[in-house]
Amino acid sequence: MDGLIIKEKWLRLILSGLKSWEIRGSRTKKRGTIYLIQSGSSHIMGQVDIVDCIELTKERYEKNRGKHCIEAGWESLPYSVPYAWVLENCVQYQKPIPYKHPQGAVIWVKGIAREREVEQHEV
Repeated sequence: MDGLIIKEKWLRLILSGLKSWEIRGSRTKKRGTIYLIQSGSSHIMGQVDIVDCIELTKERYEKNRGKHCIEAGWESLPYSVPYAWVLENCVQYQKPIPYKHPQGAVIWVKGIAREREVEQHEV
């Protein structure tokens, strides 16, 4: 399974159930369950389903502030075209799961071979 690398501030909001839109500068075709990786930690913190990807307009961004939890306005976004990766069914693991972080991985870690170990760490 692949893992999405997310900064701690945003990951905490996703894991708590407060943030259901991850704002990114590119679209994703990926759907289904992925691991949630805390940036800089080499640990899998949980998992979530990506169920959709929505190209954002200023109006949609402002109207859905509660889903993405970004306080800054539209003009502050670092993306020319922002996208909301829509997340559902978030599960936080009781204990972070270590994995080997490949050099150069910035957004995705592909094919994390820790599924058996993750299954043993019930939520």
